[in-house]
Amino acid sequence: MNDEENICLACGICCDGTLIGFVEVEAAEFSRLKGVLEVEESDQIGFFLHPCEKFCEKCTIYDQRPKQCGLFECKVLKSYEKGEMDFKSATTIIESVIEKKIGIQNKLRALDLKLKSGSFCFKMMEVKNLFAAENTKIVRKEMHKELMFDIEELNGLVMKYFGVSYF
Repeated sequence: MNDEENICLACGICCDGTLIGFVEVEAAEFSRLKGVLEVEESDQIGFFLHPCEKFCEKCTIYDQRPKQCGLFECKVLKSYEKGEMDFKSATTIIESVIEKKIGIQNKLRALDLKLKSGSFCFKMMEVKNLFAAENTKIVRKEMHKELMFDIEELNGLVMKYFGVSYF
């Protein structure tokens, strides 16, 4: 498969934090990745948070990426590789998820919520927990309801097409 038809390189939403919040790195990879990525180490286990520092419109370390990055195969990729979906259909799904994510990010900015997470997928969990807190009246505002509807809708898309869920 050439790079123009590589779904992973055309997508990157697992790298930018849309689908995944962190990547675990095996101890055996530490020395190989030391000059490539900043990996947090703890008891022979390492990880790095998303968005990946090496993702800039596409993966800039694709041939050197950690093992877990190479092992992750979303449903879109699997369907494409099986010939159940063509490249255009796959990229259309990816674009719809990105568009929904951008809409949510715009609402988050407009609401000026003080979120701690850097990764989009962690922010989705954080927003849901914030709104679910019993002592908050925040969900009564219309824009908050719209935001939660959009997050639930995006969660449905990523579950259906990518095999992951925010909550």
